Amino acid sequence: MSTASNIKTTEKVVTRDNVQGITKPAMKRVMRRAQVERVNGLVFEELRGILQSMLKNVLRDMFVIVENSRRKTAMLSDFYTLAELRGTPLTIGINKDLKTTKTLKLVRSFDVTVANSKRKRKPGKVAQQEIRKAQKSEYVGLVIPRKNFSRLVKEVAQDFSEDIRIREDLLAVLQSFVEQRLVELCNTSRLLAQHDGDRNTLLIKDLQLARSLSSDWTLV
Repeated sequence: MSTASNIKTTEKVVTRDNVQGITKPAMKRVMRRAQVERVNGLVFEELRGILQSMLKNVLRDMFVIVENSRRKTAMLSDFYTLAELRGTPLTIGINKDLKTTKTLKLVRSFDVTVANSKRKRKPGKVAQQEIRKAQKSEYVGLVIPRKNFSRLVKEVAQDFSEDIRIREDLLAVLQSFVEQRLVELCNTSRLLAQHDGDRNTLLIKDLQLARSLSSDWTLV
């Protein structure tokens, strides 16, 4: 009697569409760091696509280094080696004493603004307050929720390798690197918008132009 029917087959679950976990408030916090006051609603979806493309470029090249070392785990040294080969200066840093609970507390408190006040405010007043709050020294931590970013990284990583694992410290540094690149891109887009008729509203064409003018290999 055949025992093939008694053998249980296990398939690895492939998660998709985790880029939607990068919420609008999270991307809004990134843009506030770039001093962006107003933004078109279609920009959020464009930023999601740029973020996903950046992760693909980084993970693809980093996994080549990992496989060349005959390892199954991606470490910080792999990312540093990739940055050195690409000539990318790393000015990022992660405070090891920063707890996840504190990070989430900062993220949630950022969304609480004075918009609930009954007093009327001039247009752009709340945006200016959020920009100043985002650029304070105590708010220099990660602005995208770590779990959502981790799910997105694992989804993108499945396109290149299903066996390579990514360490938690590498995820934190990778998130800080990506957020920094997004802030720089949004800042360039803001300057282009101001040059185009002195606009304060960020549009998709500003992001696309800034991306085409950038020499950053992660934005290719």
